[in-house]
Amino acid sequence: MPGYQGRKEIITLCLQKKLLKENVDFEELIAMTEGLSGAQIVNVFNEATILSLRYNRDCIDQEIIFEAFDRTLMGPSSTSYKISPQKKLLVAYHEAGHALVGLSLPETTVKKITIVPRWTAGGYTWISLREQNDDSYLINKNQILAQVAGLLGGRASEEMIYGGGYITVGAQSDFKKASSLIRDLILRYGMSDLGIIFTQNSPFFGEENLQELSEISRQKIEKETEKIMQQCYQKAQNILQKRRKILDLLAQALVKKNTLQKEEIYYIFLNEKLPEQALLQ
Repeated sequence: MPGYQGRKEIITLCLQKKLLKENVDFEELIAMTEGLSGAQIVNVFNEATILSLRYNRDCIDQEIIFEAFDRTLMGPSSTSYKISPQKKLLVAYHEAGHALVGLSLPETTVKKITIVPRWTAGGYTWISLREQNDDSYLINKNQILAQVAGLLGGRASEEMIYGGGYITVGAQSDFKKASSLIRDLILRYGMSDLGIIFTQNSPFFGEENLQELSEISRQKIEKETEKIMQQCYQKAQNILQKRRKILDLLAQALVKKNTLQKEEIYYIFLNEKLPEQALLQ
């Protein structure tokens, strides 16, 4: 996959002879395409050109590029998918929970929230690490834990707003990703209280295999995983309880508009009120 400089050159080539709106952050475009192939990057900007024509825009703005990114990686929005107002509000609170945790932690930033269903998702919140502007960036323990807390923010929000009896299966993929991050933190990076864990196929030699560990070691790892998960979940709960007003506002704005861009998200977060009407249209 192309590195930072390669993505920069591909995007520069894609944007030749295209009129960009002043709100387009070129560095952000390079960061958001990390992990994509050259063909996928080209497809994103081809899709952005098509969308600008479809929407009768005279230039390509940040919102169109983000929409093109979603369509390329997750498919077009599902127009046939119907959802009741009650379920829509629940999804809005779920995504707002992710976002508020991501906004509140110093390690992460939020670029977009949407409750528009697509082929592979019913909605999502785009949370990324701060200052990750090149491929040599080294991720630290606090950043990993912040990512885990952000992933757990959706379930924490559902539980706080609707109660434990009405939580949904919507957090399934969040738990899977969070568990994977914690597993890597413990086994691959040796960042937990257990320290470095050596096995025949340890992180220092290849893929780890828990079956090679003793029963006592496996139990220690399971307890450490549970401890870290609970600590991150508690952190997410504390943030949501402390900033309940912002959570309500984000959910309200999502129900109204379906998708919130970075400018709108941070306006709500910093001002604790909805943006001017024009911003939410």
